[in-house]
Amino acid sequence: MSAAVLDVVLDHAPTAHAAPGRAPRAAGSSLEVYKFGGAALADADAVRRAVAHVAARRGAPTVVVASAVAGVTDALVALADAAPALADDRLAVEVARIRAVHAAIADALLPPDAAEASAAEAAAATDDVAALVRAARVIGHVPAVTRDRLLAHGERASAALLARVLAAAGVPATCVDATRCVW
Repeated sequence: MSAAVLDVVLDHAPTAHAAPGRAPRAAGSSLEVYKFGGAALADADAVRRAVAHVAARRGAPTVVVASAVAGVTDALVALADAAPALADDRLAVEVARIRAVHAAIADALLPPDAAEASAAEAAAATDDVAALVRAARVIGHVPAVTRDRLLAHGERASAALLARVLAAAGVPATCVDATRCVW
């Protein structure tokens, strides 16, 4: 299973002089990698704390790896396990719960336009989750590659949301979806 990687490179410049539009990097600062697990991204307050850690690195190269928001991986595992026999009404309830977790964080931490964009992104991702579950129901099982793809949605959604929140906080951030590098 691939993990989504949020690439927050604040400055690639080799000296204290920054490229236009970038904060100068502190001389001698080295690359740091932060890994935020589900509990560290559990809700808006937790995400706010994670953003503060990353923001404190302003001017220094930083990479952030994001796990799924707390509880989302468990929900996706349950969907994968139940997929061959899961009714559409139950699927809709579970997908709505996953969307709501991300929406609560986005609504609390993003300006309205960014929260709307985040909601649209989460809707597309959870629509894909639902499509994968329905496909598994048709064939009667969940192939390993489908399970991996389904479970990766948690990390991918979390990384995209974290990138938006960082950007809203004034921290330049680019979300790098690992599936674009691996699959």
